[in-house]
Amino acid sequence: MHWLKAVGAGWRNLVKPLIELCDAKNYVILQVKEKYGTLRFYWSYGKGRPDNGDIDEAMESAVERAEANSCRTCEVCGKYAELRNTGGWLSTLCDACIAKE
Repeated sequence: MHWLKAVGAGWRNLVKPLIELCDAKNYVILQVKEKYGTLRFYWSYGKGRPDNGDIDEAMESAVERAEANSCRTCEVCGKYAELRNTGGWLSTLCDACIAKE
C-alpha cells in the first residue's frame, strides 16, 4: 500500500480500491500521482499476460471514476472540493483547506 503515500490523505479513499483491484487481478501499478490538480493512476496487466487485445473494462471504468471524482474531492481532507488555481498550480481543495494555503 505504499502507493497511498503518493497522494494526499483526501484521495486515499479513491486510490485504495484501485490498489486492491490491481492486487486481486495481479496487475502492476506503474504510477500514482497528481497532475494538473487531479488524480492519475497508471497500471499494466503485467508480464505473462497473453496479448489477445482484450481490455479489462471493469478496471478501466474504476480508474476513470476515481480520476473523475478526484476533481470534486479535496486532496487534503476528502471533503467536497473544486479544482482551483493556487498561485500557478492547479489543486483540488475544499474551502477550508484553500483558506489554510
